[in-house]
Amino acid sequence: MRPKCSAIWTYFNEVDDQTVRCNLCNQTYSRKGCGTSGLRSHLQSRHKTEYTEYEKCDAASKKAEVEKKRKCTEETSLQLVKRQVTLQESLMKHQCWDSSHEKSRELDKLICEMIALQDLPFNFIEGIGFRRFVQAAQPKYDLKKRQYYTSHLCNYVYPKLYEKIKNLIKDLEYVSFTTDIWTEPGAGVSLLSFTVHGINDDFKRVSLVLKCVTLEERHTGDLVAQKLDEILEEWDIPRQKLHAMVRDGGSNMKRAARISQIDDIDCTLHQLQLCVRSALASNEHFSTLLAKCKQIATHFNHSITGQKELNDFQERLGLPQLSVIQECATRWNSMFYMIERLIKIKDAIILYTSQHPNLPQLVPSDWVKLETCTRILKPFEEVTKSLSSTEACISSVIPLIHVLVCAMQNFLREDNIGNDQDCKNVIQKLIEEINNRFGELHNNNLYAISTYLDPKYKTKFFNEITKERIELALLTVLTSTSQRPIDNVVMDVHNQPSTSSGAVVDSVDTSCPTASTSTGKIVDSMLAEMLASELNSDDEIESLPIEDRSVVLKLLLNNYIREKRINMHEDSLLWWKNNPKYSELYGAVRQYLSSPPSSVPSERLFSNAGLVYDELRNRLSGETASKLIFIKINLPIIKFDY
Repeated sequence: MRPKCSAIWTYFNEVDDQTVRCNLCNQTYSRKGCGTSGLRSHLQSRHKTEYTEYEKCDAASKKAEVEKKRKCTEETSLQLVKRQVTLQESLMKHQCWDSSHEKSRELDKLICEMIALQDLPFNFIEGIGFRRFVQAAQPKYDLKKRQYYTSHLCNYVYPKLYEKIKNLIKDLEYVSFTTDIWTEPGAGVSLLSFTVHGINDDFKRVSLVLKCVTLEERHTGDLVAQKLDEILEEWDIPRQKLHAMVRDGGSNMKRAARISQIDDIDCTLHQLQLCVRSALASNEHFSTLLAKCKQIATHFNHSITGQKELNDFQERLGLPQLSVIQECATRWNSMFYMIERLIKIKDAIILYTSQHPNLPQLVPSDWVKLETCTRILKPFEEVTKSLSSTEACISSVIPLIHVLVCAMQNFLREDNIGNDQDCKNVIQKLIEEINNRFGELHNNNLYAISTYLDPKYKTKFFNEITKERIELALLTVLTSTSQRPIDNVVMDVHNQPSTSSGAVVDSVDTSCPTASTSTGKIVDSMLAEMLASELNSDDEIESLPIEDRSVVLKLLLNNYIREKRINMHEDSLLWWKNNPKYSELYGAVRQYLSSPPSSVPSERLFSNAGLVYDELRNRLSGETASKLIFIKINLPIIKFDY
């Protein structure tokens, strides 16, 4: 007989397979169907009191059964898997590598690197997906707790990488810094960055992140100077090895450079963007037009339905599916890209705004103005991209600024631009701003000597008087024991014939090339045309047995200037490497060509810092975050060899 589970059998006994007897009235009943429905009916009709008790008992029994099933199925699949993995680990525990095993140490290091490189939260280690993957890929590896990897990354990976970077810096004869401050309000942290740049003995450009220092006080110049001194001491960088510091225009950064007595220069790209914004803001028509563009871009940035509707218009018009770009004040060139994108999808924008009267309506003359605006800003966009390159050097600043002014002057000569008073005013304001901010670069040793030592440019952008001043300062650098110029910032220009007032550079010829601006890169084509004209002679170099060092150096400089300038796309450092006959100049080359033209390395560093402080890692301490950034940026640079 099968076990009786129902509470009804409290009141009945089974006589045989088809017959039962009621315990209350002692009557026998047929049960051919073998079910209990008939038994419940008998109890309900003949024994109502007992039936009520039965119902209560049956309900309690069913509830207990449901609770039992719920407990059995309560565990999620995730918990079941966890239990399975734990069981499997316990069974294979005796087969796992211990922490000192070579393969285990290697996997520990790789996991730490993965956390830093991919901006992963440390609790990623505890995720079931990752644990299952590791268990399947390498069952012998004992996956540790997240605290272990935090400690391993900060106390093992970071120190070893630190020593590797320190040795690389020791191999650099001269270094330059870029520095900037970044604040993350969500995490309540401010970081001061220091990136170092130099040229090694193999004439390769080296760019490394030294540190992101946590700032817990007001960002004063004194505090920044103090942190800079601490960095130099921590990394054993002597003062005589430090060439220059690239910074933004903040008064605290300028004061820090003065206190630390470090030669400093403005970030070229910050200055260029200030020129552009000042020129556009000075013209009411352009200011109003740009405000309209920003309002349109902001609308699509905040409206998903608006974006979808715009995409529908683009599809109907056969236009490429492009999103509107919004300007960001802290992102260079974003204004240019915003206008350029609106022009590309102009027809779709016109249709959309016509159906949404709350948005600004751009008339045909507005679109003409925007197209002219992109033409005017195009050279600035090209220069910004060129100077943002990882291989960019301060030596290109004077030539590129000169090309910018020439491009603006060429625009003034064009009828369709020069006859438009608004455009003319903006261009004239741009030239004025460039002259105000960059007009004395040829008198600044940091810029002038680096341009002179770049075989692409040499003396092309200097007149004879400036050339002699540069060579005199360079000879002072080369002959002095410390190899530091008399005045690193501004040369002595007293009692010298003055150059043209406000000129960006004192170029030998004042003509501007008229390279085609309709296609290709405006700046590259104009600069190539300038450098192609009046190439330096490639006459035989004089070789005289002279013992006077200053005379030898002067002859070397003369012979260097006689060399034919290299193509603008060739590697300047490779040229120096392949010309050991000028080895006497190598120290100055490594010094003056070490500096980047902008603080872009710090800007890139802070882009990574923004990823480090995401929603899953917003409780990181400043010290841990600093180490994560250090590891993330430097590991690929040294090709994971540490």
